[in-house]
Amino acid sequence: MMRVRGFILPVCLLILGLASLLTLSLWQGVINAEESIAEFAAMRERFEIMDRIALTPVSELASINCIHADNRWQTLVRALREGGGCRVESLDGHAYYLLQDLGEDACLRVGDSAAHHWRVAVIDETRRGQVLMTHQIIRGSSMPCSRLNAHQVASGVVSWHVLQV
Repeated sequence: MMRVRGFILPVCLLILGLASLLTLSLWQGVINAEESIAEFAAMRERFEIMDRIALTPVSELASINCIHADNRWQTLVRALREGGGCRVESLDGHAYYLLQDLGEDACLRVGDSAAHHWRVAVIDETRRGQVLMTHQIIRGSSMPCSRLNAHQVASGVVSWHVLQV
């Protein structure tokens, strides 16, 4: 009988230890989940700032200082990462953007004019590893194109990409 009593105490202590360890790990999971949710919300707010800038019409963003001469996207990203571009401040944070003039295509038509293509690249000040790029088409000059080769396109944002650099 004495032998059974000596066995009950270690088993009870083992069960209490396992229960406390389970409770501790459960709370740690809750705390980690809250931190992840807060980090995701902050990341989403920063992305929304970048999104607002990238979707702004080119005519509002155009400035001599913000137009990048080379039309390769790699040089654009490098220039942004090195601190180039125009800074946009908002209540939520800061971002930089650069524009690339990709030229006109006479046979892609916006109404009766040639389509002028622009690339808008935006990088967040706090996270320089993520670049948001949009390709926008606006009405250009009235360059001639034969009716057989002409294709009508809508002006505005054609495509967008998020790059991890």
